[in-house]
Amino acid sequence: MNYLKKFLFLLAYYSGLIGVTDLLYYKIFKGIHVPVLVYHSISDNIYSYGNEIGLSIRKEVFEEQIKYLKSRFTIVPFSEVSNCIHNYTEFKKSPISITFDDGYCDNYTNAYPILRKYQSPATVFLTSGNINSKRQIDWYNQDFLSRHKEGYEDFKANSMLSSDDIVKMKVDGIEFGAHTKTHPVLSGLSSDEQSIEIMDSIKEIEGLIKTPVKTFAYPFGGAKTLTDETISILKGLGIEIAAVSYGGFNNLKTDRYKIRRIIIIDEPLYIFKARLSVFNIFIKGLW
Repeated sequence: MNYLKKFLFLLAYYSGLIGVTDLLYYKIFKGIHVPVLVYHSISDNIYSYGNEIGLSIRKEVFEEQIKYLKSRFTIVPFSEVSNCIHNYTEFKKSPISITFDDGYCDNYTNAYPILRKYQSPATVFLTSGNINSKRQIDWYNQDFLSRHKEGYEDFKANSMLSSDDIVKMKVDGIEFGAHTKTHPVLSGLSSDEQSIEIMDSIKEIEGLIKTPVKTFAYPFGGAKTLTDETISILKGLGIEIAAVSYGGFNNLKTDRYKIRRIIIIDEPLYIFKARLSVFNIFIKGLW
């Protein structure tokens, strides 16, 4: 986030503009919006994949965010987002959903205890081919390894969720969805290749959690990473709701196979709060 936008958020937050915007949208104009957040790695390890690409959040920051969300919103599993949109007026506190992409092992070691502490549901989208593996290492090039030789053992240890981790989390109420088998850009594949990627992922996850997989997140999640054919495949395989990785309103006009999400990074709490606001959606539209 550039300095100008940070300054804008700071000004809007402490001036009360964010609160006024939300009040107008939700209370005066009776607008509907269910925010969905997407996390990746929750780790203090500087050698984590998330830190290298800016998608890792320190445990203390994550807990601060979850504590705020618990006080301000009704946290729901991703599978319930569409129903929440259509039954919005039934909630005393606005619904919001927490999701994780890829399935890093620190989702279990670091995020899961915090979620349990605050009794918060969450949905983890698994890249099934990485379960029980350290394939995360394959996502780095030699340049990364040469720059982090001194932390290679820590780096290796920062791997993916195991089958046991997933089963334990599932028993305790964490929801699991599919994120393909090998994390490709689906729009770049043939119809048959897309079907195999999605179907194999669903089957492998269902084999672990022993319940049907009904949710999906597109790898990379940009507007051009999926096609109408991708959505058709998801519907044919029993997926009921799917997530992209770009922001915007989730309201009555939102396609349930293109539920928008806010990518969460390590940032001050006031920026986190601002990014969940209606004000941020308007600003992004203007930006």
